[in-house]
Amino acid sequence: VQLGASVENQETFNQMSEILKRIPAAYRFLCIEPLLSAIDTTDAPLDPNSTMGAWSDLDGINQVIVGCESGKNRRPCDLKWIESIVEQCTEAGVKVWVKQISINGKVEHDIAKFPAHLQRRES
Repeated sequence: VQLGASVENQETFNQMSEILKRIPAAYRFLCIEPLLSAIDTTDAPLDPNSTMGAWSDLDGINQVIVGCESGKNRRPCDLKWIESIVEQCTEAGVKVWVKQISINGKVEHDIAKFPAHLQRRES
């Protein structure tokens, strides 16, 4: 079973990553889109009642999908937030898939147009 959760900010990351870890699954992923604020994956609280042990960083997560919001009334997404998620995934050894980013106010899906360090689509 592959199990995923969508998060968009620190609060939902803390809540959903805790729920995600409690459900048995062979593969866990986080869909961090639309990314609406910076997320520090080390800021998730540890649950002393967890049956899966300590939950810190991105332990137990196999993949993270990250991207900005799309659509006419999309909310802003700072490129630094996406860069930070990619860096945190790299440090944790978690696969990362950068889905879309905002370049000059336009949502870009073409990975060839992303900055080189964000050209990541690992599965």
